[in-house]
Amino acid sequence: MKWYLTLCWLPLLYPLDARAGAASPIHPIHVSKFTMKYSPADTGYRTTLYLFVDDLAEAINGMPGAVPSHEEVDLSVADSLIDRYVRQHLHVQVDYKEIIPVWVGKELSDNRHAYWVYMFYPAEKPGVIQVEDTIFTGVSDEQKNIVQYYDAGGKLHEEVLNKDRIRIIFNP
Repeated sequence: MKWYLTLCWLPLLYPLDARAGAASPIHPIHVSKFTMKYSPADTGYRTTLYLFVDDLAEAINGMPGAVPSHEEVDLSVADSLIDRYVRQHLHVQVDYKEIIPVWVGKELSDNRHAYWVYMFYPAEKPGVIQVEDTIFTGVSDEQKNIVQYYDAGGKLHEEVLNKDRIRIIFNP
């Protein structure tokens, strides 16, 4: 199955503003959200990552293997680019040991403005979590990265990272 790289969807994300006669962004702030929760049944952390399509397109545009927005790419190529970008810009450690994620998949959000990216981080047991998140910090100085962690009791711990603060430690 073929699809157009996310840059082709930018007109959907920047509708014409009738008052100004110019395009205006749907989301004037730059934000991503990474959520993780330990699954004893799966022996690891299930994660979701919410990424705006236009920010993602800008971030992966210069990566090796990326193609101009007007050309078609195979879906597996796009998945590979997104997977590679996330692996380069989002690092998770459990008990101070880096965990290599397993790509699960992605889907376009209902409003078509963002992707939900799913990855799995294998771990024998829950432990001290360190997250280093530089998603889109090279795209916008305004970038905020929300990191959420659900502990074993189901309590949500949340921190907001940015280009000046890229790491957080959760000690359950």
